[in-house]
Amino acid sequence: MTPEQKNRRPYLLLLLLIFLAVACRNQPDSQPASQPTPQTEAQPTPTSGPAISEIASNTAVYPNNAIPRYEKLEITFQVDSQAAHPQHPYDPAPPPGIAPEQGITVDALFTPDDWQTVYRQPAFYYQDFLREERDGRNWIYPTADFAWKVRFAPPTAGDWQVKITAVDASGAAESDPIPFTVVPSANKGFLRVSPNDPRYFAFEDGAYFPGLGYNLDVPQNLDEFPVMAANGIQLIRTWIPANWSIFGSAWSPWRSIGPQPPQSEPNARLAHDNALPPGVQPPIAVPGSDLFLWLSYDESVNQRGIMANMVPCVTFGWDSGELAVKPNTEYRVRVRYREAGLAGPLVEGQPFGFTVKTGGWLWDEQDARQRCYAPGAGTVIAATYDGGDWNHAPDPENEGWSLLNGRFRTNDANFLDRFYLALENVTGGNVFVDYVWLEEALPDGRFGSNLIHRPWMAHHQQFDQERAFELDDALAQAEANDIYLKLVVMEKNDYSLNVFNYDGTLSDVPPYRNPQRLFLGAGREEQGQTKTRWLQEAWWRYAQARWGYSTSVHSWELLNEGDPADERFYILADEFGRYMRQFTPNNHLVTTSFWQGFPRDPFWANDNYPNLDYADYHRYIRPDDPFFGDAAAATQRPSERLGALAPDGAGMPVMRGETGWAAQDTGPPIPQLLRDKEGVWLHNFIWGGINPGGMLESYWYVQPHIYVERGERPLDLRNQFGPYYRFIQDVPLANGRYRAAAATVSHEGLRAWGQKDVVNGRAHLWLQNKARTWQNVVQGNPIPPVSGTVALDGFPANTPFAVEWWDSYATDVENAVMKVETVVSDGNGRITLTIENLETDVAVKIAIAD
Repeated sequence: MTPEQKNRRPYLLLLLLIFLAVACRNQPDSQPASQPTPQTEAQPTPTSGPAISEIASNTAVYPNNAIPRYEKLEITFQVDSQAAHPQHPYDPAPPPGIAPEQGITVDALFTPDDWQTVYRQPAFYYQDFLREERDGRNWIYPTADFAWKVRFAPPTAGDWQVKITAVDASGAAESDPIPFTVVPSANKGFLRVSPNDPRYFAFEDGAYFPGLGYNLDVPQNLDEFPVMAANGIQLIRTWIPANWSIFGSAWSPWRSIGPQPPQSEPNARLAHDNALPPGVQPPIAVPGSDLFLWLSYDESVNQRGIMANMVPCVTFGWDSGELAVKPNTEYRVRVRYREAGLAGPLVEGQPFGFTVKTGGWLWDEQDARQRCYAPGAGTVIAATYDGGDWNHAPDPENEGWSLLNGRFRTNDANFLDRFYLALENVTGGNVFVDYVWLEEALPDGRFGSNLIHRPWMAHHQQFDQERAFELDDALAQAEANDIYLKLVVMEKNDYSLNVFNYDGTLSDVPPYRNPQRLFLGAGREEQGQTKTRWLQEAWWRYAQARWGYSTSVHSWELLNEGDPADERFYILADEFGRYMRQFTPNNHLVTTSFWQGFPRDPFWANDNYPNLDYADYHRYIRPDDPFFGDAAAATQRPSERLGALAPDGAGMPVMRGETGWAAQDTGPPIPQLLRDKEGVWLHNFIWGGINPGGMLESYWYVQPHIYVERGERPLDLRNQFGPYYRFIQDVPLANGRYRAAAATVSHEGLRAWGQKDVVNGRAHLWLQNKARTWQNVVQGNPIPPVSGTVALDGFPANTPFAVEWWDSYATDVENAVMKVETVVSDGNGRITLTIENLETDVAVKIAIAD
């Protein structure tokens, strides 16, 4: 935050209070502006249009207030609007199920040539947070600072202008143009498919992108970024739903607790009016919410021997961690809830009801008295029974719903114990939850922002401000370490996006039984958009607005492992690509993935789906794989078969987005690799990528196969990536002239892979003793050294070439090149290299001698 913003805080607070009073008119007092109001009928609004004010930028952080080319320009401003839902775009005629005129569309228009060329970038509604390190953990606490932001990376140097536009139900507004200057920088720009060679990715300046990396849960590994960067590990595939859960119900911070994991996981256990338990009559949901959290106490066992409806508790912060609080501070907790048939007590003489409590892990498999639903387990901070500093009353705004209120004071801790909603001491019944608040009680009698960063159970209608703030930080750290993120954007099994029929009504068929797969929408939707697709596009817009500026976003992956036989999935992926391409020049590569196969003709190479930029391929290496024991061949064979220039390729880059040595397709990882203490498997797997197919690999089982920090057998093989990265990083593979080296070897035990550019007189090779496989090493099989020659054809005749011999194991740059010699091609343009007693492997670079 800039000093100017800090000085404006008292004024901003006044504006915020005015905004809260309007935007939250249908909520109990102090509904936070960071969360949308459940939709209601459109209200009469003024005709003057939204007011844009207090426009500021981050130019002061750069020398001479000039934005370096491709770096982040961030514009912060206020918009006074009547929009009830600031996180959604304005739409006067949305699809059925979406209330009209509830949102606001805020954009920035950029021009480098006095409005002859105009780029549009969406804005997003932002909440600021305090971030500190306390108790060795990130302490992230919500503030009352809200603003609109636009982030943009200008692609050319020169004089630019920008203006802000806003449209809501009251009309349209536009700011005056604001000039800014862009200067050249060392930033190489966004990643694209090389225009010269469809096998490869390249930066906008033409530089080749090696793309070494793997799958990683980023939030838990941010402190590993410097180690990764030092070893050339650049490309990380990571899931937004699983790691940040900003939108939708998948991997929600609300996680159910009971004897068996509910079928909903990894979604929150949500329900709706067409999916109610027996005996409960609709309508139940708060108008505009659609969904609610469902707690139930039912010990009956189904035909599979499971107590499927025994879910008496939920806890908040399952993956996101315990809530940051201020020590020795008073807080208010509130819950909008609805009871249905709650009965008790289970333990005579003890009260029963719906409670809010805190505690450690409140589920003991052996002792039922230590479970979240037991009286005395945890600390109750609000309850529907008498006995503490709490109360409950009907919600005056929503018939049939009630509000539970409680007060409590924290101790000396910086983090709250686990936060639970629990049916305590009951014998049966249900409770439905719509909204949860946890707010600091301020000295002036008001209340602070909600600490529950996913408070509304309408998970499909909100974007989690705190988790988005954390992704901001992760992306900033990626930028600082030259790391690029392949971001999986959605989860196909998201409950909240699988329950709406095409007409916007709620389906009475559970998502896991519904052959319509409502998440996929109704094809191209040319006859009218569905509610689900509208909500998806709102999320896509938000993702672009918040993170699309960054050159460290490698690509957007629609979702993980769709159905390779479902045309509707093809269409959704293509529609996603089409939507994201509109955000030029800050658009990114787009792809998706399948749970099996490589649908080349039906999808990847099909002209009906032109909006995907590269292909993704998931396949694990099982014991029955012919190259199970030969890691180099395990990557080379699919690469040369599926690469862009191969007959079976799709004419675009290909990445194996998931792979690993596994017992079967679904895992687990094989233990044999752990016996390879030298990491021969990984060394060969990485160097095998020198093959001419061009396929990138993204390994899945980073733990336990590559990096294990703790435990009896710590392991760190990440330095295996460095030697190959340093060897290949400055090879201009994206220039369009490199082809297979087609080297001839004189010994069958010698492997020579690589490429050559005969136009420019360059080549690079990896020369390996084929017998040195990880399996031979682990099994202690003899690996005799090999000697012979390697010949390359097609070069100028009788010409001296400089040959660099690289140590393929060298972990430092200074000792990487072992020797340099001059070799003269013969009269036919053949270069011949001599290999003597090669026990492992070596790399070679060849260029015309200057």
